Amino acid sequence: MGANRPGDELSIDAVKLYPSSKALGAGFPLRFRIECSDDPAFQARQVIADWSKADFPDPYDNILRFQAGKAKGRYVRLTVTRLRGKMSIRTETWPAFSKSRDATAQSPYSFALAKIEILSGGADIGVHRPVAVDPELG
Repeated sequence: MGANRPGDELSIDAVKLYPSSKALGAGFPLRFRIECSDDPAFQARQVIADWSKADFPDPYDNILRFQAGKAKGRYVRLTVTRLRGKMSIRTETWPAFSKSRDATAQSPYSFALAKIEILSGGADIGVHRPVAVDPELG
């Protein structure tokens, strides 16, 4: 078997979510699903993790690994169904937040991840692949 090319269906071993390093878990979704599919519209999909019916505990700064079983696909999607409320941040500890506080004060909720890693055969197969977000909310 040759090297994998963009567009090939691949086995997915796990998906790792890296919380935003700005404020220890701030912005990590409260409820979410991780799915994969061979179809960009996700008409047929496999669920990797489903936390859409129960609150996921605050991960703080821990990297989370979700085993994918025997999942295969070309696309991986993270769907956030409920946002976590913003945490109180001490601006003397995180000076960048004191400058942007007025812009972020409009909503009591936020979403932020530092990285999503898609593992197959020990390698991150998401590196240098295109990323898309919801056109209205992304």
